[in-house]
Amino acid sequence: MMVPLAWAGAGLGSTLLSSMFAGNAQDEVNAARRDAVNAERGRQGALDQEAAGLNAGALSRYAGFGTKMEGSAKTLGDFYKSAVGAGTVLPGTALPASSSDLVNREIDNRMALSRAFGFQQGEAKGNLQSFGDLLGQINLKQARDAGALSQIGGYKKGSADVNALELDAAGHAGDGNKFLADIFSGLGKVGLNAGLGQIELLDPGLNLDGSIVGAMGPTSVGGKPLVWPAGAVAGAPASPGVFNTGSAPLQTYGYRTR
Repeated sequence: MMVPLAWAGAGLGSTLLSSMFAGNAQDEVNAARRDAVNAERGRQGALDQEAAGLNAGALSRYAGFGTKMEGSAKTLGDFYKSAVGAGTVLPGTALPASSSDLVNREIDNRMALSRAFGFQQGEAKGNLQSFGDLLGQINLKQARDAGALSQIGGYKKGSADVNALELDAAGHAGDGNKFLADIFSGLGKVGLNAGLGQIELLDPGLNLDGSIVGAMGPTSVGGKPLVWPAGAVAGAPASPGVFNTGSAPLQTYGYRTR
């Protein structure tokens, strides 16, 4: 009787160990998945922050656009007016000297008018081109930021793809404990089946008056038992029997009715 109980106890202990290792394995998987998710959240957050900084910088380029355009107009105007110079006559273009003061004064007046016209045209051209020049500079920087944002989008997608692999790997974090859980689960089934399969219900026996030991209520009539022990009839196999105590039927095992 002790050997079957030992087998059953060993099986029960192995089953408990299997449950413990299975729980440990699941804890390891959950921890690995949590770490993978947190790492991905951190990467995505850093990339989002970088993209937000680029967008904020792009929007700030249009702030004070009018003031910036005035500065660009002045810069362009000065550049064009510098080409006019101070009215210096270029080599090979000088007029023959005149002995007439009237002619000389007229030449000076014409030169002054030309220089003033050149200055006015340079300033006008600077004002005209300032908008396009400033917008072109901004668009050049915007295009560069757009390329950077596209790269960040690629990084985000790549990180998400890698995270899928990380989560798959996290599912194997508890493989060692899973293996032990499977081993002890199998041992537990073997032990319980071996132990419980060898345990037989004991014959409670009969009292001197023919009643069953431990039974409550009458179990015999005229000194003869209502149920018979297994094997009481030659060649009769043990089978369940039913007897009535007067209130409710009771099921017995290892006995048969005669």
